[in-house]
Amino acid sequence: MKQYKTAIIAILLIAIAVAAFLLVKNLQPEDSQVATPTAEDNSGYVFPFSTDKTTQNKIIAVDCLGTETLSLKKQKDTWICTTYPEIQVVNDTVTTLLGRFYSNNGAIVYEGAVTEEIKSDFGFDGQKKLVVTMEDGTSYTVLFGGLNTASTAQYVWLEGSETIYLYSKSFAEKVFLRKVDLISKTIFDFSDAGQIVRAVVWQGGTRKMELSASLSGDADANRVWMMSIPLERKGKNANIESWITKVVAIQIADIAELNCSDLSVYGLSPAAYSVSFTSPEKTITLHIGNKTKDGTQYYASIGDGTDVYLVGESVAAFKDADPLLYMDEVVYMVMYTELAHVRITMNGVTRTLSYEFDEDNQPTYIFEGHRTSDKYSDLGEGCSRLLTSLYYLEMTALELPGVPEIQGKVLCTVEYELRDGSTHTVVCAERDASTMYYYVDGQYIGGYGPQYYLTSSAEKYGIKGCIDALLELLHIS
Repeated sequence: MKQYKTAIIAILLIAIAVAAFLLVKNLQPEDSQVATPTAEDNSGYVFPFSTDKTTQNKIIAVDCLGTETLSLKKQKDTWICTTYPEIQVVNDTVTTLLGRFYSNNGAIVYEGAVTEEIKSDFGFDGQKKLVVTMEDGTSYTVLFGGLNTASTAQYVWLEGSETIYLYSKSFAEKVFLRKVDLISKTIFDFSDAGQIVRAVVWQGGTRKMELSASLSGDADANRVWMMSIPLERKGKNANIESWITKVVAIQIADIAELNCSDLSVYGLSPAAYSVSFTSPEKTITLHIGNKTKDGTQYYASIGDGTDVYLVGESVAAFKDADPLLYMDEVVYMVMYTELAHVRITMNGVTRTLSYEFDEDNQPTYIFEGHRTSDKYSDLGEGCSRLLTSLYYLEMTALELPGVPEIQGKVLCTVEYELRDGSTHTVVCAERDASTMYYYVDGQYIGGYGPQYYLTSSAEKYGIKGCIDALLELLHIS
């Protein structure tokens, strides 16, 4: 019995040892800040200079050797890319890379002589490595091997040392710069996008949409946008501001070709789509060409440049922009405090809604001669609903170029007489069985809407429904 118990204990100890080995082998260090390793823990820095961050300024060269080879050299205080000398390297990007050498430690998974067999076991084939050179000429080569069994971390070894570490896969990937990482990924690098005063979208070389705004000089004041193409309309400020925010956020995902000699290969000469923003500071234009073969990205260029980049599907924010979303689609609107009379003619019958104002500018509502100054009365609420129904006349689609002057059956005419004596007329003319064109002061405004804006019930703010409700309330036949 004693031997049996001894055997059971031995098996348990072996199982615990195996579990401990697997736990270490699959350890996944977080890619966040970690405390400096101590003698008590089972971690450390693979980079030999990582215990003293002041040495960061002494690094003068970094060679990233892997699927893409990239060599960086420091000249005075500026980093250049000797592999791609045409790239204007963003110094801050390199500084960020160097900082990663000092910010993460790895789990120690092996200590001892690193033989060829050990290197093979951990996947060190020399295909992926970083060579860091210090100003005193010392060079360190850090090799990256295989992944752990969970494929979440990668084995890392400083050549010549006797320690192998396990680093998170994401960290191992971040310490390798790509060509695209060296450039600024920001396209619309305005110091203040809130100063943009003009936006233009082209499709196939033709202006699809043009917006403009003026700045008041008050930093807290909102821009007021106007549209000039495809129609001259007031802009819909909230939608335009949201749209600008989305487009300005578009970033370069990768470099397709630098100093391209034939942009037409990428569909960029001429470009399929372009968007341009202008501030008092500068104008920046992004051009969009063909999709990549896998259909996930677009080729792009900036301004008159010949470098070709890749950008993501976020360009749909302007490529598929519907101008109707960025204009004031209400056919005609005026504040009720400016009104004297509104005359609505349907089916040959005209009904009149009038306003009178006292010395405090409080209105009296008058419908077909029936008066009330109580806006909460049935008559007051009915008059307010009728006026609101007129503002429900909206363009739901554009039809350009222009339609001929008023033709077809006139379904409704609304004449606004303002307190200053001026008048403006809105005409709804039949387009087909369910839609109608809009004309303001005799001019087609470029779009149409559904006839149910006229025919719906009062509850749905149909103009006829609101008039019928008032007629019933006042017992007018």
